[in-house]
Amino acid sequence: MGKIIAITNQKGGVGKTTTTINLGAVLGYFGKKVLIVDLDSQANATEGLGIDKNLVSQQSSSISDLLIKDGFCTNDVMNYVQELEFKNLYCIPGSSNINELENVSSSRAIISECLKEIRHNFDFILLDCPPSLSPITVQALLAADSVLIPIQAEFYALEGLTQLLQTIRVCQKTTDIEIEGLVVTMYQKNTVLCKEVYNDIKRVLPDQLYKTVINRNITLAEAPSFHQPIIYYAPRSQGAIDFIELGKEVLANE
Repeated sequence: MGKIIAITNQKGGVGKTTTTINLGAVLGYFGKKVLIVDLDSQANATEGLGIDKNLVSQQSSSISDLLIKDGFCTNDVMNYVQELEFKNLYCIPGSSNINELENVSSSRAIISECLKEIRHNFDFILLDCPPSLSPITVQALLAADSVLIPIQAEFYALEGLTQLLQTIRVCQKTTDIEIEGLVVTMYQKNTVLCKEVYNDIKRVLPDQLYKTVINRNITLAEAPSFHQPIIYYAPRSQGAIDFIELGKEVLANE
């Protein structure tokens, strides 16, 4: 049965979607069958993986089109899964109208209902959550086995983390969700601030912090515009090396 990991941080611009795309691609490259589910209304993961958002809208083939259904069966859900050109990597695309489902989400565990039909088809299911603690994010946490939190190496990194951890603790009252890990992103090893932020997080959550950091990297920032994960766009770049190491750490916790 596949492991469902929600990748989230209510603070935007921390590398959440970048982590989802590139970790998924690395796990697929390592031989794991990976599904990325784009739950963010910006649908950047969808576009970054080379899927035409306009075509998704025309064909009503997004995750929001699926979740609006009254019930699910395995065939229904698998019809929305798109196989990508990257090894072992699949996606259920996102769309801007997913926010319309927030009222539905409050009354039914629709994401959990949906994913339980197909989790046996994948080794990992990665949920790219919205950059907020919205009902959609909470539903993703309730559906997930664990949560992976990207944290930008900046002064206010821990401030936003507190509220997210509180939300996770509330979810733990009804589910067995665990913290998969925290990964520091946009790291600049030559700056004192980044080192201080990393050490602060390590002091507060020593057992959950990954050893791997995702260094700030121009090539990594370029890759989405070419609709490719970094290990395909620039396999020898620092960004590719970082995500390969992160993938190894995630697999060690499998």
